[in-house]
Amino acid sequence: MLSKEDRLFYCNQCVHKKVTERYGTICGLTDNYPHFTDKCDSFSKSIQTSPKAIFNTSKKVKSKQETTKSKKKISYYAILLFIYILIKFIAKLLKHNF
Repeated sequence: MLSKEDRLFYCNQCVHKKVTERYGTICGLTDNYPHFTDKCDSFSKSIQTSPKAIFNTSKKVKSKQETTKSKKKISYYAILLFIYILIKFIAKLLKHNF
């Protein structure tokens, strides 16, 4: 039985592979992680199977994940800044009314 890493290496050489931001490399036919034990019956070798191509694919997924995380972080800080400014504004209005 192949390990998960071995199955993913096998899938990275297949034309049916699908790379997503959320899950990484999955099967394009089943939209799921590989579940075969020793050999995939649907395997069809890709023309571009060099280790460099596989590395670049995983690098792109990681880059997209990092970009998404940084955008979420920026959005979080923007919301905090907005709330802070809103509180200051309300405090200033209340101070002038009393």
